[in-house]
Amino acid sequence: QNIFLKATKMPIHTILIMNRSGGLVYCKSYVSHPTLKPNDWIRVSGIFHGMSEVIKRVSPFPNKNDGIVSMEDDTFQLHCYHSLTGLKFLVTATPSTQNLQRLLKEIYNLYCDYVMKNPFHRLEQPIKSNKFRTHLDNLVQRTSN
Repeated sequence: QNIFLKATKMPIHTILIMNRSGGLVYCKSYVSHPTLKPNDWIRVSGIFHGMSEVIKRVSPFPNKNDGIVSMEDDTFQLHCYHSLTGLKFLVTATPSTQNLQRLLKEIYNLYCDYVMKNPFHRLEQPIKSNKFRTHLDNLVQRTSN
């Protein structure tokens, strides 16, 4: 019960990064999700990617639509930043958390600095950069205070 109480105080719940084909290349949960197993995040990213692609196709303005940018309900909100290269950066947070699009752009900047500039990183593959993880955790902590 104490873990859950601590978890609900953290405004940022989860950060996901998906490659162009919808594959999950990074997932970090900052709160405990009692009903989700690690493989469930792979399904969540696949469903989100598929829904986002359908939204782009049915939009009357397909050239101006990136797909799903945000979703909300009473218990959480989800925001997505679509990069020009096709990557999707998602964050889930408490409903009252502000400036999530700005946070996603900052995460994208960290990705560019610590993942894309890493000569050992291969595109479309899981992110293994410790520098990226450390800077991302610091960013989330600053955002949460």
